[in-house]
Formats: sequence, C-alpha cells, structure tokens
Amino acid sequence: MDADYKLYGWQISLFTGKVRAYLNYKGLNYVQKPMSLFDIKRFEKKHNFAAMPVIETKQGQTLTDTSLIIEELERRHPKHSLSLDCPLQQTVSNLLEVWFDEIGHVIALHTRWNFPENYPSFRKEGGDSLLPYAPRFIKNLVVDKVAAARMRAAMVRMGAVGEQIPLLERWINQLLDLLEAHFSAHDYLLGGQPSVADYSLIGLCYAHLYLDRWPRRELIDPRPNLKAYIERVHSGQKQVNPPLSQGQIPNTLLPLLNMFQSEFVPLLESMQQSVQGYIAKEGKQAGDTIPRLLEEITFPMLDGHYKRLVFTYTFWMLQRSQKQFRTLDAIAQQHINEWFMAHKLTPILEISSGPAVTHNGLTVKLAG
Repeated sequence: MDADYKLYGWQISLFTGKVRAYLNYKGLNYVQKPMSLFDIKRFEKKHNFAAMPVIETKQGQTLTDTSLIIEELERRHPKHSLSLDCPLQQTVSNLLEVWFDEIGHVIALHTRWNFPENYPSFRKEGGDSLLPYAPRFIKNLVVDKVAAARMRAAMVRMGAVGEQIPLLERWINQLLDLLEAHFSAHDYLLGGQPSVADYSLIGLCYAHLYLDRWPRRELIDPRPNLKAYIERVHSGQKQVNPPLSQGQIPNTLLPLLNMFQSEFVPLLESMQQSVQGYIAKEGKQAGDTIPRLLEEITFPMLDGHYKRLVFTYTFWMLQRSQKQFRTLDAIAQQHINEWFMAHKLTPILEISSGPAVTHNGLTVKLAG
C-alpha cells in the first residue's frame, strides 16, 4: 500500500464523511476504498463488531470509531491540530461534538429514508461497494433486503415516523437556520479555527444533507452560508481567519447552545433514568455490556415532545468530554463554570452522564 492510510467507507456514509473531511484538513496521504461485504466481515472478525468507516495503516493496523480515529491521528500528526488553546472554547467544542453525533442519527435517517428520490443513489453505491463484481440484480437485492431494511428499521427506532415528522422537520429547519446565521459570520463553529465539533457536524451535513437529492434541494441550497461551510470543511480548506480571542464564544453560537440546554440536557436526564432502571432490573454489574439501544423515552423538542429509543453510546462520549474537563486546572474549571452559569447553561460536570461506562465497540460496558 503506497498511501499511509486507507479509508474504508462509502461516500454517502455519515461517519465516513466525518473522517474523510478530517484527513483532507490534515493533508494526510490516504486513499479511500469502498467498503465491501468482504471488508465488513474481515473487520468484524478482527474487532468483534461491524462498523464503518475503518482506517487501515500501511503497517496493517486498523482503527475504528471516528472519535478515537481522530484522537489517534491527532497524536500521530500534531500539525494543524484541532485542539483549541482556550479551555472554554475547547469545552464547548467537546460538548457540541457529543450533541452533533447524537442528533445526527435522527436527522440523517429522516432526510434520507423518508424521501424516495434519495434511494437510487444509495442503492447504486451500496450495491457497487458491497458486491463490486456481482450482477446488478444481485446488488439491488442485497441492498434492498439488508442495508436499506436495516436503515429503515433504525428510522422507526429513532422516531422519524408518523405524527412526529412535522415536529422533527420544524426542529431541523430551526437548527439549520441557526447554523446558517452563524456561518454568515464565522468560518467554523468556534470562529476562525476548526475543532472536533466541526467534524462531528460535517459527517451529517456532507454525506446526507449535501449529497442526498431531497435535503440538498430543500435544506442546503437555500442556505448559502451553510453550503459554503460544508464545502469548505469537507475539502479540507485551511483556516484563513485568526482564531477567537481567549475566553470568547461567538454570539451567533449562543442560540445553538440554548437548544443544547433546553433539549439535549433533558434528553440525557431521561436517558440516565432509563439506563439506571435497566441496570437495576437486569442486575447488571461492573464489566457487563449495556445494549446499544434501550427503551423509548420522551424529551422536549421545540414546543412539543419527541419519542425515540435511548442510545447508550452517548454516555461514553459525554463522559469522555467530562474527563477532559477534569484535566484542566481549578482556575480554568471555575472560569468555564462561571461562563456556563452566566449564560444559563448547565456546567459540564453537572450534565447527566449516566453510570460510569467504558468503550466496547459499538456498545458500552459498566465501569468497575
């Protein structure tokens, strides 16, 4: 392999888009290979779970989970680091990464799978990737009966169905309007420099909203600043404007943080109650695996309430951010907490983060 890295994934894959944009920004020497059914089985055998994307190094090492992939590549390639010098900005970026990874699922599922005009491109890339040498009718059959069926089932689990769709669509439009307003003034979420939050957002925005026909026409084309942001971040364009001053958070980001506070914080509280109830009911102990999805919960969304299943992996993501916060000195922690409280936001260590868990592929385990 001549390239330093091989990126296994699909062009229309949300999390592949997240890593691809990062690789472009870092200027790393990589090639992308469409992930075939053989690749999926090979990596599943090696890691005990199937995931997309996978990074393979020239030496044969494989990396999975986009957050951990980026963390490892940041360690190997410190030039053009995503780390922000300001602890407050870094903390906000870490929380936005958790939020965008979480809400990206339901937005991606709705905007792709509730609009049939998106399906032909998924069917073609999925079939050509999974079974590159098979006849077209076999490719179509596998995509229809396996890949698409799984995604449509996930759409139901995430609540993007029935009477909830109008509320969900109003919420998506409000979120995108706030992003449009922000990117009219700033190149990235935290001003003039990209951070981990941008790569959490770009996977959703590029692979689903930008590439799929319906969301591109209805959601992205009418928002030119968001469209330019997507193209800038995915292509890996380097920053041209200076970073924000120490302790500064863009005013245009505050409405997004208010959404985080009013919707994501209550969601996490409901998720914690659900997970604790499951642990008590099932008698789970340290080292036991917690399922990826648990029972349905309800949480506030705009002027209504939304129902969907619990996604337990989010707790590992949030606890990871809280762990990073604890590495800061006491003065920095105090300053950040004061800023959060002054803006009526819950301090990071007070956000419900469930029971202590450890990373376990696509699931989590109870920590000891």
